[in-house]
Amino acid sequence: MPPTNKTIRNYEFYTKPNNTKRKQHIHCITTATTLLRFALLAIYKFDPQKQ
Repeated sequence: MPPTNKTIRNYEFYTKPNNTKRKQHIHCITTATTLLRFALLAIYKFDPQKQ
């Protein structure tokens, strides 16, 4: 299946090295996910078992 113009545009949107806004957006999402994971880990580790 040949890539359409939209596919190419999306690919460039995500991979262009000079597209700093997209990079910041991806970095923001990654950071948020990592922080959330650490928070969940901390809750599971340090929260006394309430059962």
